[in-house]
Amino acid sequence: MGGQTAFAYLNEMNLLSYWFMRDMGPLEFAHYLNEPLSVIKDVARPLIKGHCLLEEFKSEKFQEEHDLVWAAVIMEGSIVCYDHQYTIIMKKRKD
Repeated sequence: MGGQTAFAYLNEMNLLSYWFMRDMGPLEFAHYLNEPLSVIKDVARPLIKGHCLLEEFKSEKFQEEHDLVWAAVIMEGSIVCYDHQYTIIMKKRKD
């Protein structure tokens, strides 16, 4: 079992900008769907730890190197969570 979660969003250079947070379960990410991506980027900017490609970010190697429970990519209207076994896609419900 890992010890932290990595969050990322696609930056202007088509790389993922990522930062680390406490261990979170996938359902805890759902509240981020209510925030505009611009707000998340502004809050995350001082916390950024690095940049990488999507394939690297969601790889088991990246997750093991950083002792991750989950790696989550935040996009406008959806969040994709990766762990060593699952990929979970969450989207805001449209009525």
